[in-house]
Amino acid sequence: AANALRDSDIKVLGACLSNYWEQKKVMSGPGAEPSSIKRILKELRDQDLICGGSLCGAGGGGFMVLILSSPDKAQQVRHFISEHDDTKNFTCYDCNASLEGLGVYASG
Repeated sequence: AANALRDSDIKVLGACLSNYWEQKKVMSGPGAEPSSIKRILKELRDQDLICGGSLCGAGGGGFMVLILSSPDKAQQVRHFISEHDDTKNFTCYDCNASLEGLGVYASG
C-alpha cells in the first residue's frame, strides 16, 4: 500500500484495501459483512466507480471506506448512495491522501 501511495497507483491501493477487507472478514467470521454491504461494494465495482472498499470499526454502525476509480466518480457514487434503500442513512465524506504524511517540527 505504501508503494501504491508513493507511486499514485490508485488501482493497486484499492486492491490493497479490498484485500485487507477480505482478510478481516476471514478473521472475524460469518456476519462481518452484512449482505447489503456486499451488494453495494459489488455494484460499485461493477459500475467501475471504485477500486476498493472496506468496512472500518467494530460493528454497531462503523463506516465504509471507498477508494474511487477516479476523482470525477465522486458525484456518481453520491448519487448511487442516495438512490438505494440500503444506503439511505449513509453520509458521505470527502478525503484526500497526503504524500507528505505527518510532519513534526521543533523550533528553538
